Amino acid sequence: LEHGYIYLSGTIQGRSFRFMLDTAGGNVISPEVVRQLGLVEEGHAVVRGLGAGHSRESFTRVKRLSLGPAISLENQTFSIAPLMPSVQAAGGTSLVAAISGPALFNGYVARIDYAHRSISLIRPDAFRPDPGAIRLPLRTIRGLPAVWASIDGIAGWFLLDTGANALMHVLAPFAQAHDLYKRLHAKPAATMAHGYAGKIQALEAHDQLLQLGPFHARLLMISLGTDRQGVNGATGMAGIIGSSLLQHLVITLDEAHHVVYIKPAPG
Repeated sequence: LEHGYIYLSGTIQGRSFRFMLDTAGGNVISPEVVRQLGLVEEGHAVVRGLGAGHSRESFTRVKRLSLGPAISLENQTFSIAPLMPSVQAAGGTSLVAAISGPALFNGYVARIDYAHRSISLIRPDAFRPDPGAIRLPLRTIRGLPAVWASIDGIAGWFLLDTGANALMHVLAPFAQAHDLYKRLHAKPAATMAHGYAGKIQALEAHDQLLQLGPFHARLLMISLGTDRQGVNGATGMAGIIGSSLLQHLVITLDEAHHVVYIKPAPG
């Protein structure tokens, strides 16, 4: 765990890597690393993130990557794009790539425990829920995990995003539909955050009440998107819950049964 990001040690083609786990994103590898490994670029697509811009990307296929002694993923497709500077810096001097949560968790129950710096992949037939955890519905939106939560009493589906170093970000369509800028007394952000593909156009609101199942918390600050470019303009979900909040929880994703188990982290 570095600066709110989860890093897993592993290898690609025998080269040591640190993989940043992104439960709400895809596999990403930088152009520099592609050249170092001699990987082949193929295809093109225009890709958008939370930022207001967009990028034109190509792809590459990694025949085999390993995470620890027991996990091996075959024929993984990676987008070729620069990693955000904060992700690259937190990775230190190691080669860094982003690994998609759905790609890693596929077929397993996944437990993310920030406090103990551990991720457990459990066979569904061997999984036993923690009796101290709260069971909540889990929805998959565009292949990504989301939970039902509310901010100041306004509820919606929020993605669980370990790749976002934030408490909570509300997407523009949801904020506009519920007049949250006025309701939450949102103001211009003191500093402009950067997301994938550019600056994130957003306002910020302070001291807001989050409800996640039976849990309540006052969030020091949340951001509310103001434009409809890229992911910031996505409909069908309310926003994202980022690692600054998730690191206070133990989260177990059982996607096969559409359930997430949540428990406060020790302390």
